[in-house]
Amino acid sequence: MDVFVLWDTYGFPLDLTQLMAEERGLTVDVEGLNTAMDEAWKRSRNAQNKVLELYEFSFILFCNIHHY
Repeated sequence: MDVFVLWDTYGFPLDLTQLMAEERGLTVDVEGLNTAMDEAWKRSRNAQNKVLELYEFSFILFCNIHHY
């Protein structure tokens, strides 16, 4: 999860993270990172859909109020 935060929040590159981890005898859970990235993408997509639904609802409401 720390690798995901570095990548998602700060844009820290995965390859550099892996290199630094290897220098210290550590490994990076790339599969876990991919899972976290997929989950973040799904959350982002769901939020975008909710915004579009709200926009559509607002537009319909506006048109009904102003008889367009």
